[in-house]
Amino acid sequence: FYNDGKSMIYTDNRYKENQMVRLEKEEPVVTNYLNIVELTYNENTQEWENPKSIFTNKPYSSICHPTVSEDGQRLYFSADFSGGRGGMDIYMSRKTKKGWGEPVNLGIGVNTSNNELYPSLHGNVLSFSSNGHDGLGGMDVYTIELNEEGLPISKTLAHLPFPLNTIYNDYAYTQDANGEGGYFTSDRPSGDNLDAIYSWVNRVQFAEKDPLLDGMKFTAKSAALTEPAEKEEHLIAGSVAEVR
Repeated sequence: FYNDGKSMIYTDNRYKENQMVRLEKEEPVVTNYLNIVELTYNENTQEWENPKSIFTNKPYSSICHPTVSEDGQRLYFSADFSGGRGGMDIYMSRKTKKGWGEPVNLGIGVNTSNNELYPSLHGNVLSFSSNGHDGLGGMDVYTIELNEEGLPISKTLAHLPFPLNTIYNDYAYTQDANGEGGYFTSDRPSGDNLDAIYSWVNRVQFAEKDPLLDGMKFTAKSAALTEPAEKEEHLIAGSVAEVR
């Protein structure tokens, strides 16, 4: 949501005519391409207007995971456009009088030959998940600072430490306005072997080393932490996180 809650952008995976079939080795393969759509609340009718697809000139690409800057002028999202770095990349588009402008690939500071997904904005910091940068394994969460143009400052790329990132897939990270808590999704063991949403909150307290850290080597500059499903506490660079 942006524009004081009067505009909404989300990922849509509903069937669209002529988008379900693609050729692979000259054989038709059924595929459902993701898209992002936008709709606006009409104060006169007090109803949401019909959703409109964004970037309709790219029908054979999957476009997903939108996030919008606080001023509503920049849109970040993931897509597998041709000509990208490989897999899903993160792009940025600026608002124009005619709608959203041509997407700009965020480049090698963010994107790799693998997948970059789930961008999320926190002021001038962009978080995202990737399985292409150095990490603990699977999808890990990273942050990078943005300049005044909304483009990444490559030397500020940071890998969030354990226990937020693990050898499992960790993604869809968000945080509150003061950076003291938030949510993320992970498929780490939790009893049902399914993806689960975790909440986290920072606080300082001594705790014993977690056995998952044994044999792992990683570097991280962020103080944003979280913890697995059990109510245990972990010491990482003087800070721990407690699940709620």
